[in-house]
Amino acid sequence: MNRKNLTAALLAGLAGAAGIAGSAQAVNLNPDGIGSVLIYPYYTVNGGNDTLLSVVNTTDEAKAVKVRFLEAYNSREVLDFNLYLSAYDVWVAAIIGGQTIEDEIVGVPAGEDGAWLVVNDTSCTVPYLYEMARPQAFLPYAYTNPGALDGGPTALSRVREGHFEMIEIGTLVGPSAVNATHTAVTGMPVDCGQLVKNWSTGGIWLTEAIANSTGVPNVLFAPCQYGSGSHCDYATTDVVRNSGGLFGSYAFINGLAGTIFSGNAAAVQGVDAKDRGNHHIPGTSRPSLNGGSATTAWEFLGEPLVEAAPLYYGSAVDAISSVFMHELIMNEYSVNPNIGAKSEWIVTFPTKNFYVDDLTRDLPKLFIIPNPADAGCSGWTFGLDPIPNCGYGQKPNWNSDCTAIDNDPGLAEDWKGGFTCSELLIESGRAPFTSVFSGTACEEVLVIDVWDREDSHSLTFGSGPIVSPLPPGGTPPGGTQLCYETNVIRFADTVWPADGSEIFGSNKVGSVTIAPSVTWEGLPAKAGWSQLSFWNPALGGGPLEHIDYAGLVGLPVTGFWALAITNNFVGDNNVIANYGGLFGHRANVRRDGRCWNRHGNFCGSL
Repeated sequence: MNRKNLTAALLAGLAGAAGIAGSAQAVNLNPDGIGSVLIYPYYTVNGGNDTLLSVVNTTDEAKAVKVRFLEAYNSREVLDFNLYLSAYDVWVAAIIGGQTIEDEIVGVPAGEDGAWLVVNDTSCTVPYLYEMARPQAFLPYAYTNPGALDGGPTALSRVREGHFEMIEIGTLVGPSAVNATHTAVTGMPVDCGQLVKNWSTGGIWLTEAIANSTGVPNVLFAPCQYGSGSHCDYATTDVVRNSGGLFGSYAFINGLAGTIFSGNAAAVQGVDAKDRGNHHIPGTSRPSLNGGSATTAWEFLGEPLVEAAPLYYGSAVDAISSVFMHELIMNEYSVNPNIGAKSEWIVTFPTKNFYVDDLTRDLPKLFIIPNPADAGCSGWTFGLDPIPNCGYGQKPNWNSDCTAIDNDPGLAEDWKGGFTCSELLIESGRAPFTSVFSGTACEEVLVIDVWDREDSHSLTFGSGPIVSPLPPGGTPPGGTQLCYETNVIRFADTVWPADGSEIFGSNKVGSVTIAPSVTWEGLPAKAGWSQLSFWNPALGGGPLEHIDYAGLVGLPVTGFWALAITNNFVGDNNVIANYGGLFGHRANVRRDGRCWNRHGNFCGSL
């Protein structure tokens, strides 16, 4: 090939590659904090705290947004509604605690401790919460209704802490965008009532969504982009593709303690690219974090690779999880008694429910595990032999419905329950998680290290933190466990207080206290930093290790460190002053070079 032809071929190849990269929709975590999905790592009304929240639309387009609050044990929904933001709009609300009054929550007796959303913002919601006569209660039905029991507590108090998310479900255009827009004269939206009517009996959106959900859409409406089935219940009139541009903030304010802690929501981009959005009926669990169209993610790997890698997954929630995957999380602490310092870490697994809850983990689960106890499985060994992986299309001798093409019992990839080898009852969580929720779903923190400010090493693998209540002789070898979707880790040298942790009032059973050990000077390590590891290099990967389908090690995690300080001697009058600060976790990302995972030896990245 001559030089001219070679150059032309190279340019054509580069252009083609650029076209592929430019047209691909991929999930990524935006370090600048703006996106189409916002993850808020914590809310609480315990310990005298209220939670304030906001979401900002930075674009010149009106938006439809799903607002969803999830309790801390297993991320079951406790409140869910649609929010409609006008261009450049801000929506704010507060979560407060208190006891129920008679007939306030159906099926819940008066006097039980709960949580309520207070909305004094006029932006449109469906239903329109601004015009309600009283705050909107957080509701327990997703964990108390028959068929929804998950082994966790059933008391209303379970709704009092957790985390929340906001998912853009479409850009509004036409009359609906006008109705959601605030007017300069009154400051009120033009007609929130019309948006409510659109979702009411006979309304255009509800009619359209019902028609789509039948699998035979009305000819007047856009076709269901999911195909036929029950997940087609969304409307497309006046809604086009997501345009992003959201950011959010949160704060915890304690009037009695005189403290406020504030932070920013994590922002995910590129989740959904459907032309007509994801505008589902209010009052349903859709869309969830598994409802986007993108199953590819971009992960940014640090030293020594310093590169961005495309990762390919079988479901939308796997792609979102990947951008939160961390082998280690790191932050500081202070328990210095001279300044009355208290430290608590929030460690939230924002997608854990999809991997550990029997009601949701099967939706994206597309692999089969043979039963090694069945003689027909020919001695297949868990952790040593490949796992059939028909759902991801990597085994050519599997049909798309996970039935074997040739039924040869000598091939692991041909095994399927109902043929020659029975399927193993899957009692572990879907990777990278290892547990199934039954009141708890505990994941090992394999290494916890604590250093004071003079680099004295306090805790190492095998000694672990103190788990409250204290076991005889201290912490057993092997570290500790984080058992919930949203976890509070307390730094102290005392047992967990009966009325809840000192800053956030969390009192979930099995919560964790890390007690820094004595330093070489024989004094408590009053301040320093700590590192939690979800990957044990000594095990080198294995069936109970934390590793995802694309080989990322660790768990999908977010959160922060909250520091409270008390000054007992302000001025000449011995006035007490309290201060608070919040600092996001630092973390690392690492991909296992061998790419071994519980889906088999295939690594989901090119």
